[in-house]
Amino acid sequence: GEAVNFVVYTQKFQPNLALVNSKGEIFKQSDRNDKGYGNIVTTITISGKYVLYVIGSENSLGNYILQTAIAEPNALSLGSTSDFCTTLDFLLAHSIAYFFLLENPNLATQHLVKLNDAEDAFIDEEDGSYNATFYSGNELQKADPAFKNIVDKIKLCLSNDWKMKISEWQRTEDYKEKLVTFTENIKERPRYIVVGLFDYTGSNQRYKNNYSVEVEINRQAQKQNLK
Repeated sequence: GEAVNFVVYTQKFQPNLALVNSKGEIFKQSDRNDKGYGNIVTTITISGKYVLYVIGSENSLGNYILQTAIAEPNALSLGSTSDFCTTLDFLLAHSIAYFFLLENPNLATQHLVKLNDAEDAFIDEEDGSYNATFYSGNELQKADPAFKNIVDKIKLCLSNDWKMKISEWQRTEDYKEKLVTFTENIKERPRYIVVGLFDYTGSNQRYKNNYSVEVEINRQAQKQNLK
């Protein structure tokens, strides 16, 4: 069986969704609302061909955006003793669907997964990226080794299908950053991991600490060509 999350939304009409099985029966349909979206969250336990319909009223006309996320049920949970590479693989698998399944409380069976040794983790609501903090403090002599350590760990986990780019210290706005970016070597919407060491000592902003080491995981967004 597979866990699925389908969402359709538009400003042109009130959309609804219907998932129909191979017998022509409605397996699941979205609840009616007047907010401009339709959502189906369910687990498909019987294999076969399914068709997903986007439905409007008789006079509905216009563009809409459909987002789909599909995962095996065992991909929705992770063992508490999983090592770093296993956890990273789990997160990379979910990045294919922009962590859509991890965010949905109807499907997720545990709190948001943290990469091993991370202090904190969250999903960015703006771009859907997964973010983890590995150091936040005022000592560069601790931040720099933490940065190098996480880079080395990620390098050991990834296959040769990933490219690595190193960006030395550079100023961004009014703080400095040093980045290592790992990118999947495919043409369309590659996944990526960015490890950043950030120096806020010269910033005019009131950051809680002077240094941080952070990891971002995401997939390149799909371009929408709506007329």
